[in-house]
Amino acid sequence: MKYKLCKKDYYKAYLLHIKPKKIYAILGTGMILLSLFMSCLMLMREVGGWMPYLILAGLGWVLFFLYIYPIHSINKILRQTKWGTGEINVSSEEDSFVISHEKSNNKIPYKDIFKLKNNKHYLLIYLNQNYYIILPKESDELKELAKCIETNFVKIS
Repeated sequence: MKYKLCKKDYYKAYLLHIKPKKIYAILGTGMILLSLFMSCLMLMREVGGWMPYLILAGLGWVLFFLYIYPIHSINKILRQTKWGTGEINVSSEEDSFVISHEKSNNKIPYKDIFKLKNNKHYLLIYLNQNYYIILPKESDELKELAKCIETNFVKIS
């Protein structure tokens, strides 16, 4: 089976990889609301001194953690890998699966899979703590292949 990954796939798979928790979303939203509230207070009272710098620093950190850092991380991954530029072939065998690209051909035994993460759109196949292969579930054939990999991983582990 063949598939091609685009930038959107890398972004969505990265979000599945980091799997943000609700508490972080709540804290981030709270920080943004607090920063906006403090900005309104500053404008209403015309507070000078160090307060505007504190607010700007807070907004900068919120922007960094909610936008710049994840985007930078994903772009770094895209620069380091050549998988995003061409068509990827994947197939399943009895004790392994084969993934190939124009520059490489790898046969990965199911016993070498570290863990799996999935949602309704992607299956991430981890070979160690941070290195994973993205398998989109965009067609029925790829969904069946993902199910086969999950089943064989569960049998072995």
